[in-house]
Amino acid sequence: MIRFYLILFVLGLAAAIRSLIEPPLLPVILIHDVAMTRKPWDFWTITPEKLEQIVGLIRRLGMKTLSLAQVEALLRGELSSDAASGALLFTVDDGTASVATEVAPRLSRERLSAVFFVVGRFTPPGYLSGDQIRSLIAQGHEVGSHGATHVSLAPVPVRTKRHALSGEQVRRELDDSRAVLSGVTGRDIVALAYPQGEYDDRTKSAAREAGYRLAFTTDPGYLAVGDDPLELSRLQLNWNSTLSDIESYLTWPRRHRLKLAMSWGLVSVLSLVGALIARSLSVRR
Repeated sequence: MIRFYLILFVLGLAAAIRSLIEPPLLPVILIHDVAMTRKPWDFWTITPEKLEQIVGLIRRLGMKTLSLAQVEALLRGELSSDAASGALLFTVDDGTASVATEVAPRLSRERLSAVFFVVGRFTPPGYLSGDQIRSLIAQGHEVGSHGATHVSLAPVPVRTKRHALSGEQVRRELDDSRAVLSGVTGRDIVALAYPQGEYDDRTKSAAREAGYRLAFTTDPGYLAVGDDPLELSRLQLNWNSTLSDIESYLTWPRRHRLKLAMSWGLVSVLSLVGALIARSLSVRR
């Protein structure tokens, strides 16, 4: 019995230490357009005031933003716990004109960076120009692909009534966007955000064959060591997302990590007490 308690003590202590040493779960937030007004069916546009509140929340929480290279390192288990602690990935889809006028300046003022997923064939005035995309990179941000024309790359599109693309058309969408953005930025485009958030195994395979190393969905969740790099979760922030909900999402990994460590620590302490009691009883006999 004493041996059992001692084994449980060691295992509990090791689990508590491991939960504190391993990189915590990484939150990834997603926004789209930023404007003062929106159409009634536009669920994704947020106001400049809401953006300012989100950036202010990140600043108040003392969080930092990671790069795509750091995300890759985290997925491989090669990012240190210190680097991952209190970090997030900030992503922006579509590449609308508000990126240059609203989003990038606010983030840059706070020394925060973002990954801007740009639709390869969308052009001004509603979307970013080549010069604006290059300016984003000069400010320390990164650029990824959001498809060539923003059509769904899933075999059976859910959100639209368009016919599904063939495998060749999917590959063309991925290759074309990557080529256009590489030409504009002079850099390799390694990350993709699935247009309309739709994907399946065929889409993932096509993305991998096209040379993308990371691909993001709109499925809510966190990033963790060992996750599929072509099926990465994000929390989409919309016009009605509350600051309390956003804060809860951003801080949950810290709270979960501490709670897990404390739980295993309690198991370890109780096991040690059990071992001492068992030893005391055996001595009395």
